[in-house]
Amino acid sequence: MSDYVVGHRGFDVWLTGENHTALKLGQSSLNAEGNRVRIQVSLERETQYAVEWCCISEPVNAVCTVLLSDGTTGGKPRKVADEWMSTEDEETQKGTTVGRMNLPYDRDAFLSTPSAAEAGSVALEIRRLKEPPVETQSIIDSHTGVADWFLEADYLDSDDPNLIDPRTHRAMPAFVTFLFEFKPADRPKKVSPRKPRLALTNQIPVVVPRAASEAHDHQSRTEQIEQIQAKTARKRALLDAIDRENQKKAKQIEDLEEKAMARAMDAVDQSLAEKKKESAELDARLQRIRELA
Repeated sequence: MSDYVVGHRGFDVWLTGENHTALKLGQSSLNAEGNRVRIQVSLERETQYAVEWCCISEPVNAVCTVLLSDGTTGGKPRKVADEWMSTEDEETQKGTTVGRMNLPYDRDAFLSTPSAAEAGSVALEIRRLKEPPVETQSIIDSHTGVADWFLEADYLDSDDPNLIDPRTHRAMPAFVTFLFEFKPADRPKKVSPRKPRLALTNQIPVVVPRAASEAHDHQSRTEQIEQIQAKTARKRALLDAIDRENQKKAKQIEDLEEKAMARAMDAVDQSLAEKKKESAELDARLQRIRELA
């Protein structure tokens, strides 16, 4: 691990400040199962930050959940942000809490270290998926346009939080969890050189001159718009594919119904012919008996 990035199981994770500067991390440790990394972070109280991450191995399908624990949560972790990764979209192989905060938080808000003396933490859980996830939007306020998002995802059995681990009798753990534990800094923290978010091919943020901040923010916004457009196009393509599949199924049902009706009609015709033949035979026998009588 570098001073600014922690990596494990094919993922790199780091914290950035409001000016997109990577924040310095402390010591880290790994649990016995090898799926949970704990990182000590020394920051001033009420420091604004964001959690950012990227996949540095082969692209994966995954759901990423950010859990916050501080004085406002009573020590109980609360889910504050969700993001996802898809092998069908390379841009999703990196993520950030900015723009992905759950309601009632501001979507683009930064997280904050605790204001009181008690310790706080933020955790990133990554769970692998069988198939690329599909995210749908539901408008919940027609006046403000504030919307909620719903994620359709198929969990792998080993990562499914709805299953119980037979060994520990607890919910199945995530594939990997990064837990950042905060403690108040002893003295004001010096601002480290500005570092942008990681590209997929990099593992450590690259220092960028402060003068490039405005251009970087504009580029980030442009990238977000392009990502939204790409996601929208993918969803429209999925809707078209589902519509075509539904039309195909409807045609198959219609064909099968026609065949079933034809078979039923053939069966009735055959029964009618047999009854007519039987009636003719009975008429012939009756005629012969009358002649003998």
